[in-house]
Amino acid sequence: IRNRLNNLVRAVRSVPLEVQDVAFSGLCSALAVLTAEQKRNGVVVIDLGGGKTDYVVYAEGVVASAGVIAVGGDHVTNDISVGFNISSAQAEGLKRDSGSVDPKAPVDGPDVVVPAEGTTPARTVTVRAVNTIMQARLEELLTKIRQRIAKDELLHHMGAGVVLTGGGAHTRGITTLVEGIFGLPCMVGIPRNVGGLAAATSGPEYATASGLVQYGFKAAREQDSRRPLKDFLKGWFGR
Repeated sequence: IRNRLNNLVRAVRSVPLEVQDVAFSGLCSALAVLTAEQKRNGVVVIDLGGGKTDYVVYAEGVVASAGVIAVGGDHVTNDISVGFNISSAQAEGLKRDSGSVDPKAPVDGPDVVVPAEGTTPARTVTVRAVNTIMQARLEELLTKIRQRIAKDELLHHMGAGVVLTGGGAHTRGITTLVEGIFGLPCMVGIPRNVGGLAAATSGPEYATASGLVQYGFKAAREQDSRRPLKDFLKGWFGR
């Protein structure tokens, strides 16, 4: 994790920009989508990313637990790719267009034709098989998060349930699957208090970026409040 963070810092500095601070992406997602009432009542935010999944637990208005599990949507795609011996791009398309993790979804459905690619011939797969692969991986992931929260004795503090962010929140049936595993209500979180760019408030995949902006704004405002007035004006009107 430290190496990845250092790589990001070097990338930003090459623009050139200077890195003032780093922030946990799970916390940024929570800042973007939660209300003060949800934080008081207790809530867990699960950010389903591509390469990893972050979670943050609020209890009585403060962060009570947080963590990262190195499993995300890319791993689901890889499972489908390996399971059907198809490319990652084809597996991603199956996941996005045909897959569902809703345990109540019909077990029978139309077959999906995966076209030939390179030396790999065309093949037909069942939606049921795709769903089984997806559900197995995400059940494992969500169960691990629930076990960690239960170990910290925080499940009974989750009055506001579970909020999902990240691109994985678009997975069909994901809220139903979460509700079954956690025994709590679940909703998809949308970035709040952000204006100017319609895309920045259109979906859960923008939660981390939106929260990072809010985190930076809050940090800068607190820093400016501690600076002497002459230094503040100097920063605005020249050196």
